[in-house]
Amino acid sequence: SLFFGLIGGSGCQNHFHITFHIPSAADTTIILGSFYGEKVTPVDSALTDSKGKVVFRMDESMHPGMYRVIFGKGLYSDFIFNYEDVVIEINKDSEKGFEIIESLENKRYYDFLVYDMNYQRKMELLNPMVDLYPDDDPFAEEITQQFVSLQKKRDSVIDFHVREFPDSYATRLIKLQRSPFLDPALKGEERFEYLKRHY
Repeated sequence: SLFFGLIGGSGCQNHFHITFHIPSAADTTIILGSFYGEKVTPVDSALTDSKGKVVFRMDESMHPGMYRVIFGKGLYSDFIFNYEDVVIEINKDSEKGFEIIESLENKRYYDFLVYDMNYQRKMELLNPMVDLYPDDDPFAEEITQQFVSLQKKRDSVIDFHVREFPDSYATRLIKLQRSPFLDPALKGEERFEYLKRHY
C-alpha cells in the first residue's frame, strides 16, 4: 500500500557523493580509506573513467572524519567527510595540490592550513630576530609588536571557527592546532623549554 511504502521509505539513509577528478589517473583503480594516525583502512574502491573522474557513495553509517583517496604509489589526497557532498580536483599547479570545488568542511580546513603554513613561516623568520636585537634597539619594538600581533591574530582565527562553526569536524581539527602564547621576553632555549612544558 501507499501508506506502507511511505513508512518503509522513511528509514532510508541519506547518501553523499565523494567525487574526485584526477587527470593523471584515467582508467585507474582508486582506493578510498579511512585513517587514524598512520593507519589507513580501505573501505571501498572504484575505477576512474577516461578523464580521471571517480565517484564514491557514502551514507550515514560512515563515521565523520578524515578519509584518504589513494590513486598511485605514494599518491593520495586526504579529505574530511561529515555528511555532505565532496568534489575535489587534483591540480598540481595549485598551492595545495588540489582544488576543492564543493565541501564547506574541506574549504574551511584547508584554507586554515594554508593560513597556518604562512603563519609558521613568518614566525620562523621572527624567532631569531627577537633573539638577535637587544631590547634598547629601536627596531626591537617593531619586531616584538609583530611577534605578538601574529600570535593574537592566529588565536582570533581559531576562535572564529569555534564560535561560528562549533559542530564542524574541521573546527575540531583546527582547535588541535592551538598553541600557547609565546612571550617575546623568552629567548632561544627558554622559548623552546616553555613550549615543551605547555604544549
